[in-house]
Amino acid sequence: RYHGDNRHSQYLGVNPTGVIGNVSVKGGSQVFAQFKEDPYLELRYFSDFQMDEWTGDFGGEIRLAIYHDGESKTPVTGGSIVGNIKDVQSDMLLSKELQQSGNYICPRGIKLFGVTVVD
Repeated sequence: RYHGDNRHSQYLGVNPTGVIGNVSVKGGSQVFAQFKEDPYLELRYFSDFQMDEWTGDFGGEIRLAIYHDGESKTPVTGGSIVGNIKDVQSDMLLSKELQQSGNYICPRGIKLFGVTVVD
């Protein structure tokens, strides 16, 4: 069902329902520790992360990430991540474990494939 404020609901021709304050996303089937079996880049903080709700394009400037190569950990600052949710959603993995952030319950981790990371 659509949700949204009055202005955007009017654009869509649907009844406004308001902004949903409590959201819960179901976890996936893989435990978070399995995400860490191969080398990976763990994104910790963004200065800004945005996604265009119409095209699915997303991007964010990386403030802090940690590259795990299997033997050592290397801090990464700067750079950005870009992609399109429509291209990556069929392969992304959601962790089985959940966490709460404010009124939002979500998977502890999300593993994305096919995104571009630039420095």
